[in-house]
Amino acid sequence: MELGGLDEVTRNSQDVFNRFVTDNKIEVIDISEEQAANAWARFFDVRPPFNPNEPREQRRKDIPDSWILEAAIEIKPKKGIRCALIADNKLAAAFEAEDFKVYKDVATLLADIEQATAVVPMQKQVVEGPLVPLDQLRSAAFKNIDVLILGLIEALNTPSKDALFAALEAAGYDRAIVEHEAQTLVLSGRLTDTGSHLLPTSRALAKEAAGTEVVIDVLLKVLK
Repeated sequence: MELGGLDEVTRNSQDVFNRFVTDNKIEVIDISEEQAANAWARFFDVRPPFNPNEPREQRRKDIPDSWILEAAIEIKPKKGIRCALIADNKLAAAFEAEDFKVYKDVATLLADIEQATAVVPMQKQVVEGPLVPLDQLRSAAFKNIDVLILGLIEALNTPSKDALFAALEAAGYDRAIVEHEAQTLVLSGRLTDTGSHLLPTSRALAKEAAGTEVVIDVLLKVLK
């Protein structure tokens, strides 16, 4: 494995970070003079997240946490639920004192965000039709969707989830079904969900899917 010079590595790292921020619609809060003044005031007044029972020299390690807290306090006037992802107990307690809902793990935070932002469409009345065999409960609309998802991830060089779903939607597939099948693949251990991308747990299986006729047909539609 060959690595470029420090400038190239730094530039590439920043590019990856910028793409992650853009893909996930993250707002980066820049450091301000007001934050600095308030963070240092917290240090000298020994207010949370600083522990008054610790020596002053020991408390210095929490100065960055004080700055993070002050940056978070700036967003309190904004509408919405204020959440924080924090592993440090002292900083977590300081955030809770400022009426933030604190999470210790990403999975729980993402689950609550999905629950809070879910839009439940009005359901049309179902008209009874002829009975179908139990082994045909899944309609034809689900056929090969799992293979398409796995194959296109490989063929399109690991696109973002939104780009992947948009490509299949452009090819005529129901996006709701596509997203459902993608989650099924995650639950079955065939994909890993990073938040912005879906990564195959087996590259060999993804390559095999990419070579199937159904995937090639969709690629011809998407790339023409």
